[in-house]
Amino acid sequence: MPRQDSCNTATIHRLKDVGDYTFAGEQGLELRITKAGTRTWRWCGRVKTNAAGQSPKCSISLGHLKTAVKGRPCNDDLKRIRSLAKTCAEQAARGIDPKAAKLEAVRAENAAEALRLKEQGEALTVSDLWDYYRQPNGALSTLSERAPAEAESIWRIHLQEPFGSTVAATITAQDVKTFYRDIEKRGRSADKHLALLSNIMREGMERGVFASNPCAGASKAVRGHKAKKDTVKSAIPTQGELGRILELAYEKRRLYGLLVDFAASTGLRQMPTLVCRWEWLRGPESDRSATITVPKEFMKSGREHVLPLTERLWGNLSQWRTRGNVERLNGYVFPSPNDPSGGKPIGKPRRWWRDILTEVGLPSANWHSLRKYAATEMARNGVPVHVARQVLDHADISTTMLYFDEADDSDLIKAMNAVGSTISNTPQEKAAPTVVPLHAKPAT
Repeated sequence: MPRQDSCNTATIHRLKDVGDYTFAGEQGLELRITKAGTRTWRWCGRVKTNAAGQSPKCSISLGHLKTAVKGRPCNDDLKRIRSLAKTCAEQAARGIDPKAAKLEAVRAENAAEALRLKEQGEALTVSDLWDYYRQPNGALSTLSERAPAEAESIWRIHLQEPFGSTVAATITAQDVKTFYRDIEKRGRSADKHLALLSNIMREGMERGVFASNPCAGASKAVRGHKAKKDTVKSAIPTQGELGRILELAYEKRRLYGLLVDFAASTGLRQMPTLVCRWEWLRGPESDRSATITVPKEFMKSGREHVLPLTERLWGNLSQWRTRGNVERLNGYVFPSPNDPSGGKPIGKPRRWWRDILTEVGLPSANWHSLRKYAATEMARNGVPVHVARQVLDHADISTTMLYFDEADDSDLIKAMNAVGSTISNTPQEKAAPTVVPLHAKPAT
């Protein structure tokens, strides 16, 4: 039986695990919050039914629930939710469509929050924009991919209604897509990323950098933040140094060694490497090698990424897959050491990785150095730049070109000769014909 708590004792734990919540009820209004599909918390309150004797039924988005309970004690949370539920019920009692009632309630609550921020002189943050982006249409993220123009109009409405047209005047559909990808793709780290965006957003607004276009400005600020971090060049390990790194990683834990090997061999970014699943891997067949297919949700480009795996790497992965005489068909390839069953991915490499780099003598290196190693080795071994770009999944080929040395004279001569050898020789000029005068004496 689902757990049912009173208004004073109900608690909402770990909001990121909340799966669904609905305002419903036969005798009254019920807030149902289902956590991870297993346990349910319920809060019931008395409301009037509408003219037809039907009780209202409305759902509230996860983004709004996060806003409602963020940083407030439990009792305040429930008061806030109860106020929103009451507004829904009153709208429904007046004969308004339940969906329309939900929209009106959400907008009224958002408008009140916006007014509070304005009165306190607080700058709007990316967190605020995120809430509006997710409300009231939860399918906006999909819509922005299929119909950017329609998504843009919805986005404008969401911002213009509570904040006025000045804030949303220059927001475009591309801003919507960029903002969605910047946060939604990160999954488990969404809260931390949102906090980073929020801080950058607030600083930018205080300086007046992007007050008229906060969404696009936040994206630019994030890119600037990353560029600032990248000014300190990370060292790229040599073959010998990588061999030593692998040796030390395997000494610490077999899991760590295989993780480093996989990252350096494939050149994948950190996130798809850490959350790699066995379902993404396919073994070799008669006409092709083993492959890994990374879903588009985990790629920075937003496209599905398919890479062949070397026989050596596939052999190591196969042995790892069947460790302990148990064949793993699903779950994470690199599980958390605290959860060897494979139900939880390994966290970001921190102390053990830093210790290894310090011992090897590469304190300025980082995890991204393994990806740079793959790029450098491809360039050194003559892999065409367009092929390297496809392997590394770079959006712009100029990024790939950073790892390819500037061509010297011998390379240029070789390139020109390669072209010239495919072109036939230029015909020689014909010699002038010999003219014999009509009255010339015949030769004897």
